[in-house]
Amino acid sequence: DGYEMKKVILQNVFVSYHGGPLRMQDVYFLNCTFDVRQQSNGQRLVLAVLDPSPSTTLATESLGILSEPNTVPRLLAATNH
Repeated sequence: DGYEMKKVILQNVFVSYHGGPLRMQDVYFLNCTFDVRQQSNGQRLVLAVLDPSPSTTLATESLGILSEPNTVPRLLAATNH
């Protein structure tokens, strides 16, 4: 929650997400495990991570950091593949 990540590779990381503001652009998850709160932003993160494109890009609530508007996730990450 509260992070902006751009062009990052996360490997062997435990990711805990509780639904707060988050921005990701070109993020890769390799062999990561996730603890995601079951609510709308958590569902968006899960869908983004499981999408079959090569990297994850997601914007939840605004962090006021990036200029791109919130988008429906079209992204990916490899989780336990």
